[in-house]
Amino acid sequence: MIVKANGASWVAATDQDQKAIFPAVTMQPDDSETVDVTNLKQIRLRLGAAPNMSISINGQPVKISEKPITQNIVIQFSAAE
Repeated sequence: MIVKANGASWVAATDQDQKAIFPAVTMQPDDSETVDVTNLKQIRLRLGAAPNMSISINGQPVKISEKPITQNIVIQFSAAE
């Protein structure tokens, strides 16, 4: 998972056990972090200024609200067939 800030935004992520996989931090414009989510069943993202963030998993963008709100996103993974 790649988390990129296009503007200042608070962000945090936890796994299915609510263990932090991305610490709560305020990211600044052009900050970017890569997080290995290979063995996870679920990710819960909390974005403080949703429009200021872009997130992708395996090259696929995650849809984020364009409204200037705090957004919670839950992503469930299924086993590959």
